[in-house]
Amino acid sequence: MKDTFWRTTIWTITIALLIGAGAGILATSYTSSYLEDYALELSKLTAPLRLTQTQPKQFPSSLEDAIRRFELNNLPSIVNIYPSELNRAYGYTSEDRLATGLILTTDGWILVSQQPNVRFDHTAVSIGDRLYKVEQVVEDNATSVSFLKISADGLAIGGFGSGLDTGLAEQVFVSQQSGSVQLHAVLSVTGSQGISVSSDYLSETVVLSNLSSEPGFVFSLNGDLLGAISIVDKQPVVVPSDAFLPQFRALLEKGSIERPLLGLDTVSLGTTVGMRPEGKRSKNQGALVADKKSILLNGPADKAGIKELDIILSYNGQPITEEQTLARFVSKSKPKDVVVLIVDRASKEVEVRVTLGEM
Repeated sequence: MKDTFWRTTIWTITIALLIGAGAGILATSYTSSYLEDYALELSKLTAPLRLTQTQPKQFPSSLEDAIRRFELNNLPSIVNIYPSELNRAYGYTSEDRLATGLILTTDGWILVSQQPNVRFDHTAVSIGDRLYKVEQVVEDNATSVSFLKISADGLAIGGFGSGLDTGLAEQVFVSQQSGSVQLHAVLSVTGSQGISVSSDYLSETVVLSNLSSEPGFVFSLNGDLLGAISIVDKQPVVVPSDAFLPQFRALLEKGSIERPLLGLDTVSLGTTVGMRPEGKRSKNQGALVADKKSILLNGPADKAGIKELDIILSYNGQPITEEQTLARFVSKSKPKDVVVLIVDRASKEVEVRVTLGEM
């Protein structure tokens, strides 16, 4: 009788705990739409760094509230960078500033947009009333950003968002130097239309209204990093955070940047206008391998058997669309990952398994 009582009690407690945990998970899923999955996952792998807080964020109640929060929580993580060899008896002036950086981790990793004629290994970062010499520079030339390392601890940091998920006319914050913030509107998130694009680089960029030609950073009204502003052909281009954060994560985990390689150029059927019906084969979405030149010789896709005129329909079970492009899926993968592609080949669907390479 006693055994039965204790078994019943234990089961009752267990069920109560499961229900309570389930309710907590459900509540969190509804209240943490702005919580960065990237930061949560990375915090497990690099616990001392703690890229962002792991608690759900409350969205600002008004624009004034958003500005107040940004000034309090984000502006301290935006820093100015100066030449380290200058010896100023009375400090630096605004004319001495070479670049603007964004603190990514509490222990001193800093994001900058690459600039011609600036050698970041000869620079110093101004944080508060101190100057920190840059000790390490890691370049990600594919996205035109670099990661700088200084020796520091307990630095202020912000959170991360997805630049590719921003919407038309969405308001965002832009900071192009320490202590400064402006409000802009998203005009579009554009990709290459009607031409063959690489599966291994994100081609989308975020277009903002009235953006000056100076490097800087773009944030959501909730303070999450959406992208870095680079200058290309004297024009400001917003590189989405989705393009460089996976590489930064690899840098923290393994000490170097790694970029997965599929080895294809494809045409998005979702954005292409005027293609002949026989080329699309009644498909309105997918990634078309237009010709043999679109397949990297002896690359991962070539070795796996991808052929000319194949239409890649899905990546690991996820449909390829004009929003969720092949390049976006590849960017979230890692070298040596085995991915499953569903391919339309001469109007028949076949499964192709590809082991991703490394660029």
